[in-house]
Amino acid sequence: MLTNPLFSQKNWNVKALVGHGFFEGNHAGLACNINNYSIGFSYGELSNRYPCESGKAKIYMLNNSLYFGGINRYDFKTSYLCLNLRYLFYDKFSKSYKLFPINPGIGKEFYLSKKIGVDIKGGFYLIFLGQVTKKVNDYDLGFWIYPVMPNLAVSVFFRIP
Repeated sequence: MLTNPLFSQKNWNVKALVGHGFFEGNHAGLACNINNYSIGFSYGELSNRYPCESGKAKIYMLNNSLYFGGINRYDFKTSYLCLNLRYLFYDKFSKSYKLFPINPGIGKEFYLSKKIGVDIKGGFYLIFLGQVTKKVNDYDLGFWIYPVMPNLAVSVFFRIP
């Protein structure tokens, strides 16, 4: 029987995650790891925090990571560089925001067992496209979106196969 080494059990797996990040809010997602590369999708909600002073923002995240360095006792590389794409949408009575940041960063996975671990990553949000609409004429001085904002996120993950 012929088998492709790329898709052997040791070279790929699926990871489910839940976590909280400064600009990712409470989020949940799935990622597929193939050799040293990971790609995934997450959905999050950011509540009552900058840039959304009141209410909730929806955040859609496309995550991709490149793993490097040595392997741990479970045969996984744990350090990675990431370049993630985000779409943040917030709509309130007086304002609406649509932001498209990219999020370069670096992270580390800490394994509690072969299937469960904690992921910590840090980086920056670089807003390359954003739209802020003021809907009513109130006494608000406006809203400024900083083009670079720091980001820190912590997630708990579970490897499926």
